Formats: sequence, structure tokens, C-alpha cells
Amino acid sequence: MRRLLYLAFGVIVITLSYLFWPLLQGADQKKDTLPAFSGTMDVFKESQGSPSLAKLPFKTETGESIVLLDIPADLYVLNFWATWCAPCIEEMPTIEALADSVEGMGVKVIPISMDRLTSASQIRAFYQKHNIKGLPIYQGEMLPVMRVAKISGLPETILVDSDGKELGRLSGSADWNSKAAKRLIKYFTSKNP
Repeated sequence: MRRLLYLAFGVIVITLSYLFWPLLQGADQKKDTLPAFSGTMDVFKESQGSPSLAKLPFKTETGESIVLLDIPADLYVLNFWATWCAPCIEEMPTIEALADSVEGMGVKVIPISMDRLTSASQIRAFYQKHNIKGLPIYQGEMLPVMRVAKISGLPETILVDSDGKELGRLSGSADWNSKAAKRLIKYFTSKNP
């Protein structure tokens, strides 16, 4: 009779554990989930198990070939864009405003032009035409960048931690000067000090 009681008790414990374990796991995860956003930030997708972007290749304004981690930062905001891309042109002033607002916080905003056959001087002229004064010039080559970063279109913005791990991405134009964008940056800087 005791064996039967122990067996029944064991079955009940295992059944309850099986039923409530996902809830207990979810309670821990909810503390660390991405906050809800509205506006253009609501399409930001947090990444899970993405490949490293540490070796993402691109060139500086002077033509020097570098990889992402050659530029030290606690958090990277990679913005892939092109001079011919209307949504990119609309977004660029907000990218510049974000860069200004995070200066000195360990966050580097890295706009990477995906223009083919465009020189750094042509990008500089584009910046002048659109009154962009505070952004550096970086150029990416389509195939290597697409292979490493897996961008699907322009503009595309990817947040990356100091080790080169992708944290999340937003495909399409967004207002990076909005309160929601600043909350997003704050979320990741506090999560990855």
C-alpha cells in the first residue's frame, strides 16, 4: 500500500512539474524581454542565436579596410543605406540625431553606404546636400556585407554588442530620434554594460 501511495505521489509531482515548468521558465524570461514599442520601432526584432558580426568588413572614408571590432564600442548601431534609397534619405537625419544623442555613452552609430561605384567624396557631397554634418563615412561591399550581416534590404539597422553579437534588427525606415528609439538603445546599453 505504501508503494502505491509513493508511486501516486511521484506521478502527481512529475505531472505538476511538467505542467508548471514552462510557466516558471517564462517568469524568469519576462524580466529580460524587449519592452513593447510603438511607431516605427514596433517592428524591431530581437535576435536569437545570430552569427557574429565581429568580422563585418567595410571601408573608412580614406579607403582603409576594417572590420567592426576595429572600432571600440559597448554597443554598435549599424545602419545600412544608399544614396539612391528614398527611405534611407528620409531616415538619415534621425540616424545623425541618434549619433549626437548617444555620444560619450559607449554607443557608436556606424552608417555603412551600400552604394556601388560611389566614392567617399560622392557620399560626402550627399551628406552636404542633405545637411548631414556629424556622421562618419563608411562603405560596404554588397556581397561580403550581405554574407556576414544577412541584410535583406535598405535601410536596415542592426544593434550589435561589444563582442560582435547581433542583438536585434529593424528592416525599413525608422525614426531613430524618437523616444522609443532612445528607450531601445537604453534597454540594450543597460542589458550589456
